[in-house]
Amino acid sequence: MFNSWKSRAAVLAVATIAVPVLGWASPAAAAAGGNSAAAHACQKGGWQTAQTGTGAAFASQDECVSYGAHGGTVFTPHIQNTVDCFSGSTRIVTIGTGFHPNSTGHLVLTVVQGSDDEGGIGFVPTDANGNVGPSSFLASSLMTGVWDVTASFQDASGVHASSVTQHVDMDQCRV
Repeated sequence: MFNSWKSRAAVLAVATIAVPVLGWASPAAAAAGGNSAAAHACQKGGWQTAQTGTGAAFASQDECVSYGAHGGTVFTPHIQNTVDCFSGSTRIVTIGTGFHPNSTGHLVLTVVQGSDDEGGIGFVPTDANGNVGPSSFLASSLMTGVWDVTASFQDASGVHASSVTQHVDMDQCRV
């Protein structure tokens, strides 16, 4: 079939080039190539708030990128409080993103004024996208003046986040 040495050399040259190129394009090579979403989450200081699937922190950007490149899911959880008025009272609404999907976790809401504190703890599910809430806290009529609000959430695997909203005027909604 390949009678001349030129034909055999050409086939060998094509095979030498084609095998690595085909290897780069294969699904196995793509899977071994890493997780670009994880790499992006770790860049520009993101590694400082990113967590492993168990809620552990990363010591460096390189550790975070390596974790994602080896198949680990990098979590970037976030909790946010918003304040609005509802039926003449101040309402604090807590939402979260970036947790394990379809999990259950603990939501702790603490509202503090000096040595007085109110709040609660509850089991709250995450949805199919890893979102929490919204969960609402309605200030009682006995809560007057300015309070600080802290919300913390930890899912069943340990991924966690917290948020502090300072100087919430509990009288702002009274009629």
